[in-house]
Amino acid sequence: GLKKFRWYPEFNISDKLGADPWVNPTATTTYTIYGVDTNSCLDTASVKVVVHPGAVISMPHEIRIYPGESYQMDPLTNCTYFTWFPKVGLSKDNISNPVAKPDVNTRYIVTAMSESGCTTTDSVTVMVSTESIVDLPNAFSPGSNPNATFKVLRRGDATLKSFTIYNRWGQKVFETADINKGWDGTFSGQPQPMGVYIYSVEGVTSSGRKFNKQGNVTLIR
Repeated sequence: GLKKFRWYPEFNISDKLGADPWVNPTATTTYTIYGVDTNSCLDTASVKVVVHPGAVISMPHEIRIYPGESYQMDPLTNCTYFTWFPKVGLSKDNISNPVAKPDVNTRYIVTAMSESGCTTTDSVTVMVSTESIVDLPNAFSPGSNPNATFKVLRRGDATLKSFTIYNRWGQKVFETADINKGWDGTFSGQPQPMGVYIYSVEGVTSSGRKFNKQGNVTLIR
């Protein structure tokens, strides 16, 4: 019978000279054994030990949504199978990136599994604000994104009653009742000069809260 053994490579192995060692490689590794019998005859054999990557999933700890908004989950992951809990407020509970639109603050826990059967969990808390945020910038620069138009900045649903802009001589240069529209810095097709303009905005949020604001905006070129 065989009387001597030698294993290569010699790392992550419990006994490099043993007949039945344990191995725990960190990556897929082919171990080769060399055996010598009592007649000094040599034989060899190999075994490939496949190491599957561990399951990984990562999400923000907390996100916030405002009235009318939803949030699409977008975890960093190497997994293939997903189970979300609770199901309430989710578009689906068995995909990696469901859309979340809960009515109240909700902590969602996801259990993810890789192709090779490794599992991991993570969670994200979706904070639900009851009131929209509405504001206006104090300057804009036509033609340069993302601040090319002077418009209402908001998080959450809101509607406009009026949004009016005047130049320093009291001439109306822009008016809209569409909260998604803004002033591009022109009047009658002509670019308006650099300087300070006066605005007046009036509207209401989805909860019925009115907002009225007057102020100055600087047009920068």
